[in-house]
Amino acid sequence: MSIYYFDNAPHGKRADGSKLNTKLHYDYIAREGKYEKEKSGREDLVHLSSGNLPEWAETGADFWQEAENHRRKNGRSYREFKIGLQEELTLEENKELIERFLKQTGVADRHVYSYAIHDKAAAFDTSHRNIHCHLMFSEKVLEKDRPLPPEKFFKNYAENEHGEPTQGYLTDPYWAKKETTLELREKWAALVNEKFAEKGLDCRIDHRTLDVQREDLIAQGKLEEAQLLDRTPAPHLGKAYKNPKTMEKIMMAIEKEDRISDAPNADDSGDVSDRSKETEEELKIAIFANDVMLRKIAREIQSERARLQNEYKEERDAQEAANILDEPYAVTVEDIADYCAKKETVYRKLADRELARYNRLRKAADEGQIRAAAIDRIFNGTYRKAMRDYAAAAKALETANKKVRAAQERKDHAAALAAMRDVNQLNMQRGVLGKQIATFKKEMQTPEFAQKLEAHIQKIKDTLPPENVIAQLHRKHTAAHKEAERYAAMREALAPIERDWVLFADKLPKALTRHSRIDGETPVGKLPMKAFDGDTYAILSRMLKEGHIVTLEAVKIGDDIRRGSVQKHLVMYDRDKKRIISSTPAYDTAGKPERVRLYRTKNRRNTGSSKQTNDAHKQRAKNINEKVSALAKKMLHEREKNGKIVLRWNEEELKDKAIRAEERMYQDWGR
Repeated sequence: MSIYYFDNAPHGKRADGSKLNTKLHYDYIAREGKYEKEKSGREDLVHLSSGNLPEWAETGADFWQEAENHRRKNGRSYREFKIGLQEELTLEENKELIERFLKQTGVADRHVYSYAIHDKAAAFDTSHRNIHCHLMFSEKVLEKDRPLPPEKFFKNYAENEHGEPTQGYLTDPYWAKKETTLELREKWAALVNEKFAEKGLDCRIDHRTLDVQREDLIAQGKLEEAQLLDRTPAPHLGKAYKNPKTMEKIMMAIEKEDRISDAPNADDSGDVSDRSKETEEELKIAIFANDVMLRKIAREIQSERARLQNEYKEERDAQEAANILDEPYAVTVEDIADYCAKKETVYRKLADRELARYNRLRKAADEGQIRAAAIDRIFNGTYRKAMRDYAAAAKALETANKKVRAAQERKDHAAALAAMRDVNQLNMQRGVLGKQIATFKKEMQTPEFAQKLEAHIQKIKDTLPPENVIAQLHRKHTAAHKEAERYAAMREALAPIERDWVLFADKLPKALTRHSRIDGETPVGKLPMKAFDGDTYAILSRMLKEGHIVTLEAVKIGDDIRRGSVQKHLVMYDRDKKRIISSTPAYDTAGKPERVRLYRTKNRRNTGSSKQTNDAHKQRAKNINEKVSALAKKMLHEREKNGKIVLRWNEEELKDKAIRAEERMYQDWGR
């Protein structure tokens, strides 16, 4: 359960009012020195860190020892934040929050600090963790351009006659203010709640007083939890509870409160404000035990609410998933054209890939290529390189000779001389390569070389795939190319046809209802509704401020849905009387009825807020894709068979059959 605890305290005091030893307190939070040897050892210390240490302090222990050494008898050398951390978060996440808090408050930039995180089982409820942070910091504001040794660091700030600092650092009075504590408490709560929201957790912590929290819960209607906050705040028992006898008393008091809370008439059991006959210690223990039980009940209420919220969320997600699958959709000419374009692209890539593989293997299987590769293997790759270099040198020589002739024609003696040097160098290079090649060819004339060559040729052939495999690659290329051409031809044939022509519609009702969606997006029921002559019109146009009588576009509830669309109407609307005064069907310039689509022009895959809704979107997309694929293949087959594209919904001879099928489809349909 998320808890809130934040304490801003100056240098700690003993029971007699004297200040605690600074280094000993650091040892306590760091579980060092004598505290390392205690019964618990360092078991509850999970993280220790220090920041902004001066050069003369290697560790936090070094700094706080010097702070104690230079502390006046009644002076304070540190301030401490005690912060309750959240068991719902990991250690790394809690560390991150502390680091962010240090940065936000300015401690990380201007003060020397040390903090330790302790984590152990809660004393009075072992099912939960008591994870918290001790943050010690010096209130002296660092001046990083004025480093000071220990003997000056802890002195009070002082200036000379010129206004130049001569002693210690300024002590920031901000941390001791009551308003500061309120700000810090709010900052910490905001950081934690932000992390809870980031992780998708419903829990929150509250820095406000019990009375303010109670009023807020009442306003939210959370009366049970509000009642639990109508209590005396639990006292801080300090180290007293560690006494075994006191601990036993506390546990007995908690068990008593537990029995009372389970009693049939336990409505007033939580009132511990009137117990005048009890000692102060007994009263503290009773209030503490009552607080423990009330917190336990609050956790149970929160846990039950979380369970119910999860159940509600699951039911809501299930309903949303069902609605997604039940949402109407249409397949248009554009969907088929896009499908054909994608298939064409896929098959062309496949055809190109298989052709490249075929050409590569065919080239490798060429007898000349095999012989050249075998020779090169025998000479460890030097033969082919020498032949390439010789050919390149010959080509370069030809170019150089042209430069010589051109320079001589221009009578440019300097250029001609430079070109001749290139010619001579290339001739020398070609001569060396020629001798190397001649050596290779001489060796190639020997019987031993012939034997080696045959062996290498056979090895290369053994690595090549059989001829039928190579031939199969060519067949695959041909088949893929043919399929690409089929889909390309279909796509081109669809180009002159209206893109939004509906070829198939699923779950679209026969008549317009409030549940129908304009363009498959906007529910008709969310549009402004106006009545006229016994009919209800959903207004599509945005209401303009100008004009007494305005013309608005609308659709009429109950109009027939044909091929996924409904008739558009033009209504005359009196803005003063706030009513429709006339209505007529809308027609375009060619005299054709204007219609409003009730489907998406592009079927797309959406994402949901849960696994259920995501799965529903995927299933819906799969259903649509399967329908598009089936229609495309059918149209492709019929086009190749009959030489034309068949748009079923437009064929007069199939109208009656389509209507009957539609009626059967929607006789039990509804929302």
